[in-house]
Amino acid sequence: MPSDQIETFFKKFGLSRFKTQSYIEDLDIEPMSSKNDEVMGLWTTSAMLSNQEFSTVIKGHYTPLLLGSELAKSLGDVPTSEEELLESVHDFSREFISIMAGGLKSTFKFFQIDTGVSLPITTSGLDQFFDVFTLQSPHKKYTFKINHQNQILYIVDIRVKAGNESNLQKILDLDYEQFKF
Repeated sequence: MPSDQIETFFKKFGLSRFKTQSYIEDLDIEPMSSKNDEVMGLWTTSAMLSNQEFSTVIKGHYTPLLLGSELAKSLGDVPTSEEELLESVHDFSREFISIMAGGLKSTFKFFQIDTGVSLPITTSGLDQFFDVFTLQSPHKKYTFKINHQNQILYIVDIRVKAGNESNLQKILDLDYEQFKF
C-alpha cells in the first residue's frame, strides 16, 4: 500500500469533521510545510494517541479572533465579550481535536491496533507542552491548513512516531481507503 494514503485520509477526515463541527461549508484544505518548533498560531490544542509501538500527536493551531468571528457568523451566535469568544473558540478546538483523535483511534481499532488517547489540552502557541519527536526516532509529519475565503482558519499538525522504522512503516502502509467515515 502506498504510504501517502495516510496523508489523504488525514486531509479528508480533518476537512469533513471541521465542516461538520463549524457549519462553514466553503472550506478547503491544503498541505503546508513547517518546522518542528515553529509557532503556527496564538493557541494550540493537542492530543496524543499511543501504544507500545508508536505514538501520534495531533495539534490544532489557531488565532481566536479570526476563527471566532467565522464561527460566530456560521453558527449565528455572537459572543458578548472577548472572554466568551476566547472560551467558545477553545471549546471548538478541544472538541475538534478530540474528534480527530477519536476518529484516528477508531481507524486504528478497525485494523486491530489498540491505542490509548489523551484528553485534548489547550495552551498558548508559545507554550507547547509536549513534542515527542526527536531526530533519532523514525517519524512522519503531516501539516495542513484549513482555509476559508483565502484565509487560514486552522492548522492541523499530525506527527506519527515509532520506536523503529518497521513499526512506523506498518502504520503508514495501512489501507486507509478501507475505512469509511
